[in-house]
Amino acid sequence: MASVTIMDVARHAGVSKKTVSRVINNEANVKDEMRQKVQMAIQELGFKRNPLGMALAKNRSLFIALVSDNTSPGYLMNLQKGILQGCTEEQMGLFLYDCNYRSPTLVQEVEEYIDSTLVDGLILRPPMCDKIELLEMLDRKNVSYLRIGPKDLNRGESLGFNSTKASYDMT
Repeated sequence: MASVTIMDVARHAGVSKKTVSRVINNEANVKDEMRQKVQMAIQELGFKRNPLGMALAKNRSLFIALVSDNTSPGYLMNLQKGILQGCTEEQMGLFLYDCNYRSPTLVQEVEEYIDSTLVDGLILRPPMCDKIELLEMLDRKNVSYLRIGPKDLNRGESLGFNSTKASYDMT
């Protein structure tokens, strides 16, 4: 059985596709009567939003990527868990891009990865978060990124902490 489309909902409710889209996206410029009519049709037909369709319509992948270089499994697992919680809340997905920081073609490899996946942004952990050539490429391509634990907090979005104090507190 084929899945229910936005056009099916529009026909069932006797409204335009645009009205259904406005209701689904919770836009303000829909009369209450129309909103209820569309919501009833959605419920009766069992309409579910298609994440791939949403991504295509918004020209976004709805994925971000964690760029990591040969890290310890425990650290990576905890980091991924925290990031996944945020992704779930925002209805996004997470890719893990494992790379070699010392590769002479690292920047080119990451650029090709971005182009082939169309990720909406990157999370860069050390030591990638301080690689100037990589940051310059991301800025040039207008790719959003968050740097975790960078040495210089003045470039792009970053999340830092005082590792010296944390080490002292732990011991």
